[in-house]
Amino acid sequence: MRAVQSANDSRFARQIGMVDQAALEASSLELVGPPEQAILLAAMAAQVGFGRTTPLSIEIEGDADAPLHHPIARMLAGPEACAEAQISHLNERFQCTIGRNLALPGALRIGLHASSPVDVLGWVDGDASVITDAPMLEYGNGRHTLSTPALLTANAAALVHQALLRLGLVSDLSISGGWVVHKVRIETSSAEEAASVVGHAYGDAGRVTFQPTADGAAILASVRVPHTGLDEVLPSFRRTFREPSPLGLCNIGLRPWGYELPSQSPLREPLDVLVVGAGGLGSWAIPHLADMLEGAGALAVVDGDAEVEPSNLNRQILFSHADVGRSKARAAESKIRAAWPRLDLVCKEAFLNETHLPNTSEMEAEGVSLLDLLNHNSQQDGALKDLVARSTHVLSCLDSMHARSLLNLATHHTGALLVNGACEGKHGLVEMLSPDTGCMRCRYGDAAFDHEVVSCTEEGRRPIAAIATVTAWAGSMMAARAALSISDRSAAARTRWTWFDGQITSMDVNKPPWFNQDCRLHLVDADAFVVTGDTEQAVEA
Repeated sequence: MRAVQSANDSRFARQIGMVDQAALEASSLELVGPPEQAILLAAMAAQVGFGRTTPLSIEIEGDADAPLHHPIARMLAGPEACAEAQISHLNERFQCTIGRNLALPGALRIGLHASSPVDVLGWVDGDASVITDAPMLEYGNGRHTLSTPALLTANAAALVHQALLRLGLVSDLSISGGWVVHKVRIETSSAEEAASVVGHAYGDAGRVTFQPTADGAAILASVRVPHTGLDEVLPSFRRTFREPSPLGLCNIGLRPWGYELPSQSPLREPLDVLVVGAGGLGSWAIPHLADMLEGAGALAVVDGDAEVEPSNLNRQILFSHADVGRSKARAAESKIRAAWPRLDLVCKEAFLNETHLPNTSEMEAEGVSLLDLLNHNSQQDGALKDLVARSTHVLSCLDSMHARSLLNLATHHTGALLVNGACEGKHGLVEMLSPDTGCMRCRYGDAAFDHEVVSCTEEGRRPIAAIATVTAWAGSMMAARAALSISDRSAAARTRWTWFDGQITSMDVNKPPWFNQDCRLHLVDADAFVVTGDTEQAVEA
C-alpha cells in the first residue's frame, strides 16, 4: 500500500486523488535545457511537488547569469532575475530544493530545447511544438512568434506530465474531493416543511435530499457537506497507477512541425484583451498576455472569488502562500503590475452574473441589448459590461457551462474573438467559438445551459481533482491561440485542442448544419437559460 502524502500540506489537496503525492515528492528528476527553458521546467515541476523530499536537479545549458525574459520567469522573480536568482526564488516559494547538476542515480531526465541526452524532449519552433522520446532529426529553425512563449509553457506542462506517467505516479482513476453525509430524521410527513427547516441552514455549503421514512411518519434528510481531509480516507483505497506508453513524435502546437512561417502582421491596435477568471486557467494565460500587450494594448482581468485558498496553490501560478486570504483580482493585480509596470491594466473583483434572460421576441420588442444581459439587475458597477464591450479578444476561464454561454452570447454581439477553455481532472480543452465555427449551444446542445459549478473554492460547489500540468497546458494554450489570432487571424481558426492524461489531440470543428440560425438567437431562445436561483457564476477551478 502506497503512502498518500508525505506532509500535511493543503496545497496539494486537489491532486492527491490523481497522483501518489508522497512518491512524487521523493522521485528523482533531472531537468535539462537553456536557462529560460530549464527554469520553466523547474517551476512546473516544483508546482506539482517535485523536489520536496528528494532534490530536483537542473542542468543549465548556456549562460546562467543572463536575465530571463520568459513571462512565467518574469512574473515569479522579476524581469532582471537570472537563473540562479530564479532557483533561489523557486526554492523559497515552493518549499523545495532545486540544485545545479546534482548526482541523482537512476533519475528520469526531461529536456526542453536540450542538447544533452534526455528521456523525453520538448521543442518549440514558432507556432509549432513537439514532444518525443525518440531521436529528433530536425530541431526547427529557432523561430519566435507571438505564441512561442505560451507554447513553451504548454510544452513544459506536457513534459512534466510525461515525467509523472513514466515514474508511475498517475492513478488510473482520479478521486475528486470528498463529502460527509449526515442523516437527519425530521418528524413531519411533508418534504416541503422539512426543506424549510434544513435547507436554509446549509444553503450552498451542502446538498440536501429528502425521502420519507419506511413508516411514512417522518422525513429523512441527507445533508452532504464538503470534507477536505481526502488524505485521511485515501489510504484505505486500493489504487493502481498507469504504465507509460511510447510517445514517438507528438505534435502539440498550433501548426504542424516544419510549417512554412507566413508573414506576421504587426499588432493591430487598439488591442483590448479580457480574461474572465484568474484561477487555474487564467493564472497561466495572464502572464503571457501581459507580456505581449505591455506597450501594445490593454489587459483586463475579472474574477469574483473573494479570496485565494490554500488548495488553489497547486495549480494557480499567479498566487503564493502570501496571497492566501486576499481577493484573486487584487492579488493578481499586484503581481501583474510588479512584473509589467507599463501595462494598461484593469482588474475587477466581479462575477459574471444575471438574474433573468428574456426570450428573443421579448428582447426585440423591448429593445434590450444582448450585452445588457451581462449586467441585468446586477449589483456590480457596470464594469464587466463595459470591459466586454470594448474587448477585441476574450478568454473564457470560467467554471460553468452557463457562464461560458453568457460570455459567448456577449462576444457574438460585440464581435470579439472568444477563446474558451476548460479542465477537470485529467481532461483539458481549448477551442475557438465564433459565428462561423459555432457557439456553446452548437457544440454542446442544451448542456450549454447547465448551471453546475466546478469550483476552486472549498465550500458551496462541487470540488474537482486538479493538477497544474493540465491547467498550465490549457491556460497557456489559450494565450497561444489568442496570440495567433492577433498575428494571423485566419490561422487554424477551426481547431480545437484536447488533453487527456497527457495525450494531446486537435480537430477541426465546424458549425453543425442543423444549427442554421443565428447563434445569438438559439443562445437565448431556450427555457433552460432562465435562472431562478443563485446566479453568481464563479471562475474556473
